[in-house]
Amino acid sequence: MLGALGLPELLVILTVLLILTVPIFVAVLLIRRFAVPRSQSPRVASKVCGNCGHRIPDIGTFCLFCGQRQV
Repeated sequence: MLGALGLPELLVILTVLLILTVPIFVAVLLIRRFAVPRSQSPRVASKVCGNCGHRIPDIGTFCLFCGQRQV
């Protein structure tokens, strides 16, 4: 079957493959460049409520579960 293909047909096939693969390759490069790795993603630090023992964010002054004021 490949013997029946001439140079124009091969050029068309290569052009179509390039048209399909180049945008995918560029998208993968952009995603890898601008994606934030999970290890560097911002996290809210947490602490343990002294009253009920639930983990709560450091940004609050009251426990979200029992309502106890945090020091």
